[in-house]
Formats: sequence, C-alpha cells, structure tokens
Amino acid sequence: MSKIYFSANDLNFDITDVCKITRGKTIHQSHERKYSSLSIRLTGNSDFFFSDKTYAVSDRDVLYLPYATHYKQATENETIIAIHFIAYSNTTDSIEIYRFDNIKEVQKI
Repeated sequence: MSKIYFSANDLNFDITDVCKITRGKTIHQSHERKYSSLSIRLTGNSDFFFSDKTYAVSDRDVLYLPYATHYKQATENETIIAIHFIAYSNTTDSIEIYRFDNIKEVQKI
C-alpha cells in the first residue's frame, strides 16, 4: 500500500467541508478554488488537465488538488468523497495522485 507523508513539522489546517459527489460523463473547468482538496474515488475515472499535463485517476486513487489550482476535468461516471481544507503550513503546489493496491482498506476510513 502507498503511504501519504506530510513533511511539514507544523502541519496546520482547517477542514471546510466533506462531501460526496456523483457525476456522470461530463467535462468542466474549475472555478476559483480557495481551498485544497483530497478526494477518494469510490467508482469511475477522471482526467485532470493542468499546466500541459494530464493526470488520470481511477477508483484506486486518492487525488490531492492544491489551493487555487485551475484545471479542466473530464469525468466518466464517478462517485467521490472530497475533503476540502485550508492549509496554514507549507504544502505542495502540484497535483498529486496516491495509488493504492488495496483501496478497500482506505475506503473503510
């Protein structure tokens, strides 16, 4: 199983909301995001287009989207749990994907 590490000694954040989102097949452009996001895909796939790169995520993945990231997203019948938060310590400014061999263990959390 992959591990997610936070390297900041003073990791400090506020969770603004946790939501379950279900989307069909769609393409959309992000809005001005004033928060970061961690999301786990329960079902489906998505492609995120950001800074001339494509990030493909599936139902084995946890996705990190940093604060103020503007991206385009193409989804294929996905259901996700998203945690939106404001980080007050050093965080990365790049999109990251954490792929797990056994996502069912992560989904239990």
